[in-house]
Amino acid sequence: MKRVKEGYRIVLVLVLGIVLFASNAAAMSQGGGHSMNDKKWIFSIRGGPSFFSKKSAAGVSAPVGSVLNSSLAYKLSDTVVMGASIDWESHDLEAPTSSLTLGRASTISIIPFVEIRPPHAGQIAPYGSFGAGANFNTIAEDGALNNVCIGSCSFDSDITVAIRIGAGIDYLVTPAISFNTELSWKLNSGALDPEGNFGALVPPTRLNASALSVLLGLRYNF
Repeated sequence: MKRVKEGYRIVLVLVLGIVLFASNAAAMSQGGGHSMNDKKWIFSIRGGPSFFSKKSAAGVSAPVGSVLNSSLAYKLSDTVVMGASIDWESHDLEAPTSSLTLGRASTISIIPFVEIRPPHAGQIAPYGSFGAGANFNTIAEDGALNNVCIGSCSFDSDITVAIRIGAGIDYLVTPAISFNTELSWKLNSGALDPEGNFGALVPPTRLNASALSVLLGLRYNF
């Protein structure tokens, strides 16, 4: 519980920092060259592959997973966009030495973010993104794991701090619709506590689910 409270404090400080930075940046940046200046809201729906950037845990590997992302943002100025996103990410967890599938790790991330968009001309609009929020991690154990444990095996994982850094490009198909691609990295690291019969066999460890994601999708400007 202490770890969770500390994580919430960190998230609150980072979110407040994002708000202050975005407000100051918007106040300083007036004018610009977007072809959709009258459209202030941006709704995005995207998805793609996700790769753990480090070994997930001792003796555990994770193949390529998937991520779905949806966000709603508001243009504070022609160069500053602020919003919030929700991610759903999923990875299988495997024990390579025993060819055993431990289960599926799923993460729901809620992340306020700010995008900085340099002045541009034409249909291509690049941007950089930074966000901070929270990761809600769950692990659905595989049935084969329970057979090995001869009973109930489970994992308990923390709510963790989410920090996401990304860069992307919008290709303006029409003034209202753009094709988007983004490369991002998200921090997700916390305690992983084995429970049930498994808890007597495996000591508590850490789950490093920090991931590099490639997102593709559409944005609607209104």
